[in-house]
Amino acid sequence: MATSKERALALVTEVPRIYPEMPPPYPDVKETPPPYVQYVPAGSPPNRFGVVNSATSTTLQEGPEHKTTRLSRQTIVKYSLFTSLFVAIVIVAILLLLRLVKEKEYPVPPEVANLTLVAVDGDSFTATWERPEGRFDYYWIEVIDDHASSASSRSEPHRVGTCTNGTIIHPDQTQVTCGHIDACSNVSLNVRTHVNGPPGRTSAAVTLPGIFIPGTGKCAHQYPDPPKNITVAPESPSQSRLSWEAPKTYTGVLDRYEVKVCYTYESCDAAADVSTCRDFDTSDTSLHFESTVDTPYCVLITASARCGSQVLRSPTEASEIRTPSFAPGDFTISATAPSPRSVQVEVFVPEVKNGALDKCSGTIRSRRTEHEFSCNNHDDKSATVTLYELEPGTEYNVTVTFANIYDGREMATRKWTSVTTPYEPIERDWNQDTWNPPSRDRPYVAAGVAGPCTPEALLLCSAVILALRQLVFQQH
Repeated sequence: MATSKERALALVTEVPRIYPEMPPPYPDVKETPPPYVQYVPAGSPPNRFGVVNSATSTTLQEGPEHKTTRLSRQTIVKYSLFTSLFVAIVIVAILLLLRLVKEKEYPVPPEVANLTLVAVDGDSFTATWERPEGRFDYYWIEVIDDHASSASSRSEPHRVGTCTNGTIIHPDQTQVTCGHIDACSNVSLNVRTHVNGPPGRTSAAVTLPGIFIPGTGKCAHQYPDPPKNITVAPESPSQSRLSWEAPKTYTGVLDRYEVKVCYTYESCDAAADVSTCRDFDTSDTSLHFESTVDTPYCVLITASARCGSQVLRSPTEASEIRTPSFAPGDFTISATAPSPRSVQVEVFVPEVKNGALDKCSGTIRSRRTEHEFSCNNHDDKSATVTLYELEPGTEYNVTVTFANIYDGREMATRKWTSVTTPYEPIERDWNQDTWNPPSRDRPYVAAGVAGPCTPEALLLCSAVILALRQLVFQQH
C-alpha cells in the first residue's frame, strides 16, 4: 500500500488529459499535434512513477515543406563552393600547362655544310652544298646585292635575279642556279633550312659572299656618263661647297670621282691647258674647298665605275664657276656741318671687301625731311659727299651702306652717325619800323655815333630843364 508521500508525488507527476474540455471523439494527435506535445518512442518504458523520461522523449520536428527548403539551400551552397574550387583548379592547371608549352625549346633546324660556288656563266651562277642531318621540310634560297647603296637596302636586303624573293627547294636537292643578275654585280648567296612546324622554324643563314657576275659582254663597252649640273654654294668667305649629279647610266658599281679645281686657265673645257689646280678624290657627290669670294674657278670632274677588276672612266665634265660674295666688312664714317644749310659726309672703304663692293649709298634724315646720296666714287679708299639745302639748327641721322650683290641678292653692311646744323646769325636793319630784341641764342650787332661832351651842350641842357620847370609851375 502506497504511503502518503508516494501518493503526493504521484499526484504532482500525473499527466494531464489531452483536450479535457472537448468531448470524444478526440482529434487525431498524430495529424495536428500542438507544438508542446511530446511523444514516447516505441519501447520507451515509463519510470517507476508512470512518467515518461524527458531524456528519451522526442521533440516534434518542423513540417516537411520547411525541411525541404532548408535542405535545398544547403545543397546549392555546397555545390557552388565545390564548382568555384573546381574552376580555379582547372584555370591554374591550364596556365601551368601553357607555361610549360611556352618554355619548351624546339630544336633549331640544321644548317647546310660546304656551300661552294661551282660556276659563273654570263649573268648566272651555280652553287652546291651538303645535305644536313636531321628533319626539315625545304631549303630557302636568296641572292643579295653586296653593293646596294640606297637607304632602304641597309635595313632590308636588296634581292636580285631569279632568286629575288627567295626560292624554295626540295630537301633532297643540293644545288641551285640563280640567273638574270645585272652585269658587273657582286652578290651573296644565303641558304637556310625550314621546318613547317608547328611552330615554324628557320635555321641561320649559311652565306657564300663575293660572287662576281661579269655579264654578257656589256662590261667592256658600257662606260659611265659624265657628272652633270656642277654648282657652288657659299659656306663662309673662305670656303665653298661644290656639288654635282651622279651619272645615271653606267655598268658595274660607281666607285670614285676625280675632281680638279683650277685657279689659272685660259679656257675651261676638258682639253684646256689648266694650271694651279687642287686635286680631290671622293666617293660622294660633293666636297668643300678653300676659296676666295667673288673669284672664278674651272672645275673638272671624272666619274669611275668598277666592274670586277676593270675600272671604267666617264668622259671629263668641265664647268666654270664663280664663288659667291659675302657682305663687306666693317667700315667707318664721319659727318660735319660746315654751314647752317650743309653737311659733309666722309666714308672710308672697308678693308675686308668680300666682293667687288657693288654698291655704296647713303641716307640723311631729319624729323621732317629725308635725302638720299651715292658714294660709289670712293676709289677703293674713301669718299667725301657734301649735302646742301638743309635746315639750320636741325639734327640729322646719316646712314651709309656698302653692299655686294650675288645671285640677285644684296648682302649689305651699314653704319650710321648723327650731326646737327648750326643756326644762322641775325644782323640789325635800321630801316625797319619795328625792332625785335635779339634772341639769346643769336649774336647782337648794333651801330651808332658817339662824340665828346662840350660847354655849349651843357648850357643847352640847363636851359631846357629850366623851361620845363617853369611850365610845370604855371600849370600848378
